[in-house]
Amino acid sequence: MIIKVNFNLGENTYQLTVDDKDEMEALHKSIVLSNPHRFCNLCQNKNSFYLASNKDKEGNIYVNNKCGNCGADSKLGQYKAKGYFWHDFKKYIPKGRSSEENEKVEGCPHDNVTTLVSGKKTKHPERKFKKCEDCGKFLGWADKKDKASQEEVPEHHY
Repeated sequence: MIIKVNFNLGENTYQLTVDDKDEMEALHKSIVLSNPHRFCNLCQNKNSFYLASNKDKEGNIYVNNKCGNCGADSKLGQYKAKGYFWHDFKKYIPKGRSSEENEKVEGCPHDNVTTLVSGKKTKHPERKFKKCEDCGKFLGWADKKDKASQEEVPEHHY
């Protein structure tokens, strides 16, 4: 059985085709895959989501529904006896970072922001970015002017 599904998630429209000999399997896959969570249990977001995927060094593939508000992931899980499901949203904690350090970063109001310029031997050489001096979090790429205040942002090279 072949099933074609179109669905919206946040501002994105996705189209998928499920082809499975077992009709119930095809229906199950199309229903689960086209219905990721549309409510973030962490920040109560109901509007901004998108799908993302990655593959690790061992070849495992991960599909995530990402919250566009807080950055949490709802991972697509697979049962051992076949079938799929969506996990609740969880925040990614990088390896080596403790829960306490992660709470410091996530709870930081990012009031002490500095604009820096990346080094020449980095992935993005001599590109300006914002960093919170209190928690160390990367806050995104910066323009010459801070869009919120339209004032020049001081630059610091490292």
